Amino acid sequence: MSYEQNQPHNKYIEGNLIYLRPYETEKDREALYKGMFAKEANLFTGSTKPFSKKMIDQYVDKVMIGDHTRVDLLIIRQEDDAGLGEVVLNEIDQCEYLHWSIS
Repeated sequence: MSYEQNQPHNKYIEGNLIYLRPYETEKDREALYKGMFAKEANLFTGSTKPFSKKMIDQYVDKVMIGDHTRVDLLIIRQEDDAGLGEVVLNEIDQCEYLHWSIS
């Protein structure tokens, strides 16, 4: 994933080397789709079959609209705004308990 430098982003959590932000642009969709063809993507996400472009679009639409049971954030390198992956916190319930895994 790569993004134009100096483009403003909604940084949720920011460190010296990386920041986390929500999905924002059409470039995010395309990068996620291309990234799903990497061996590591399927290994770390537990995916067993490839995703179509339509499936990725539906996923990003759902994430961008918001879902009170999960939070999806991209991991972006500060130096060049390159996407490194994503963090998903899911199974958030009404009682404010959180079950999470890093993939």
